[in-house]
Amino acid sequence: MAGGNQKIGKYEIVSELGRGAMGVVYKGLDPVINRYVAIKTVIRQGGGAEAAELAERFKQEAQAAGRLNHPAVVGVYDYGEDGDQAYIVMEFVDGSTLSELSKYSGVFDVEGIIDLMVKVLDGLNFAHSKGIVHRDIKPSNIMRTADGEVKITDFGIARIESSELTQIGTVIGTPGYMSPEQLMGQRVDHRSDIFSCGILLYELLTGERAFASTNVTSTIYKVVHTELPPVSKICPTVPAAMDPVLARALAKNPGDRYQSAQEFAQALEAALRTAPVPAVAAPAPEDERTVIRALQFDDQGTVIATGNSRPDETGGISASQADAGAGTAEPLRESALREAPAPVPARNRRAPMKVTLGLVGAVVVGIAVAAVTLLHGEGGGADKAPAVPQVVTSPHAAEAPTASAPAARTVAASPGRHKAGDTFRDCEACPDMVVVAPGSFVQGSPDTESDREPNEGPQHTVKIAYPLAVGRYEVTRGEFAQFAGDTGYEAMGCWVYDGSWRLDDTASWRSPGFVQTDDHPATCISWQDAEAYVRWLSKRTGKRYRLLTSSEWEYIARAGSTAARAGGDDPAAACSVGNVADRSAAKVYQDWKVHGCQDGYIYTAPVGKFKANKFGVYDMSGNVFEWVQDCWNSSYQGAPTDGSAWTQGDCGKRVLRGASWFSMPRYDRFAFRNHFAQDRRSATFGFRVARRLPGS
Repeated sequence: MAGGNQKIGKYEIVSELGRGAMGVVYKGLDPVINRYVAIKTVIRQGGGAEAAELAERFKQEAQAAGRLNHPAVVGVYDYGEDGDQAYIVMEFVDGSTLSELSKYSGVFDVEGIIDLMVKVLDGLNFAHSKGIVHRDIKPSNIMRTADGEVKITDFGIARIESSELTQIGTVIGTPGYMSPEQLMGQRVDHRSDIFSCGILLYELLTGERAFASTNVTSTIYKVVHTELPPVSKICPTVPAAMDPVLARALAKNPGDRYQSAQEFAQALEAALRTAPVPAVAAPAPEDERTVIRALQFDDQGTVIATGNSRPDETGGISASQADAGAGTAEPLRESALREAPAPVPARNRRAPMKVTLGLVGAVVVGIAVAAVTLLHGEGGGADKAPAVPQVVTSPHAAEAPTASAPAARTVAASPGRHKAGDTFRDCEACPDMVVVAPGSFVQGSPDTESDREPNEGPQHTVKIAYPLAVGRYEVTRGEFAQFAGDTGYEAMGCWVYDGSWRLDDTASWRSPGFVQTDDHPATCISWQDAEAYVRWLSKRTGKRYRLLTSSEWEYIARAGSTAARAGGDDPAAACSVGNVADRSAAKVYQDWKVHGCQDGYIYTAPVGKFKANKFGVYDMSGNVFEWVQDCWNSSYQGAPTDGSAWTQGDCGKRVLRGASWFSMPRYDRFAFRNHFAQDRRSATFGFRVARRLPGS
């Protein structure tokens, strides 16, 4: 049932949002007040006590959430029955669940995590004050909206103090997130939710499952009997002041925990104030701890795909094409990936960041009122929880000012002559530019360079005799959105990666197959898309913007270096200067060939997170490949030596320079060149802009 004039009760069905074993969630329209709603249904079929309890529990969900009018709780508007199905009508939420967001790196920092948890605890404190215990706090039941707000959903197994429905003796919930007393079938109260929030916070801060195991019995034993190591020992960038806060929240005895959600929230905020907070949370170091594979799950928690296969290095095509995303295998997917809001800084510190979402669709609530009745011997499995949160961000951000997020930006270009190193912007929506001095360099690679490709020679001297301004950062998604919004430009269809490469007609720079914010580089960009952007930027500013030439790109990337790569000749040093295929990614895609270091990101990183080179330019290594003006030629024989674009050769294909988040060491070299058709889009393709300065 979806679309057309079909209805549930008085509500018109717009589309199907999700489906599980026991029901479906629809996007609907309330025709009376003309607002969109989410309609959660359950089929009332069969007989007996089990079916009756399921129906009663579904009704109880409506009663529980319906008693709660709080910004952090998904609102319930109506309950009804239509034929053989019961339904709950709820607030339609434009956002993503934490189980979706936490699969991707770079989404949360420490302040953002604490702010999120404080909002969750605020909502739970309100529920507890109304006599309602949620009993199933986990990543898939917490949502973040497009404005960075938090919504608690799925009160399907909540206990209302006045209800006697399955209160003692039956264990219902998700074992990896349940309190010891809940797992042992004892009576639970609001302090059980506090324990579950402690587990959720622990996982968000560390990027690891708190009580990881391969079976439900082992999980139960760990929750009841084992203590977790201090979070700061796993992630040194998490303040040590968080350790006692989490230890108290995760106390085995409810009497030793915080006695209210408000008390827990206040302790978190106090810990954040009393210790300096690094800019980002680092991934856990490589050691003897178990690394959990990033599995994909359906709405019931059942594994449906591992998504960890990497195509071979050639995929039936050139090695350079394989690295840029030309594989053709069809992977299993959990669902269409959705865009997510940006991380929201800690409360009372600064205004939330807002990100425009490119998709109308939303994730709403957990579909089924799923339960694991352990005392009845039903298999549930601790590992049926959502995928392991991948809270891995750049460990280098805490090391030096150059590794933190971009600083405040100059609003306009200063008049007069520019000096090397000057930065400016030609308009509020324009990219940051940095002035690069003229100079010369040797382009290409010597025959002795390891992993050298034949198209990287012969080496030749190139002279850049003119001052040039180049984008300090790759063009961001936010900047590209300005162009798309002004022009109505569409750029749909992109090669995306989720274990193997495939063409997705619905993917675009708005939805490249992983979570981004407006500070990430625009990707899923073709050469034609990049050219359209620079034409728009030139018209808007009255300045002649363009793509870099291949020679200019290599001159700026090298910044005087004669080494093979930005981190020097050691591939393991790459993570200090760029976002490449590294150990962070290998935890998810275990057969990748990676650099022997951790940059903290699996997919793209926000621009400016790594060290700038000597010219003051960021991300010339990794993050995304960058389109340049040049046509493709299979060698440098006859190439220009004055810095100009090579406009002869196969101009149906254009050159890409640099490396990307997908690049293994052999491709992360200054001399490496790639090429694709002008209209090719990939989740590894982006660009940066340039313009020659007056008088040159």
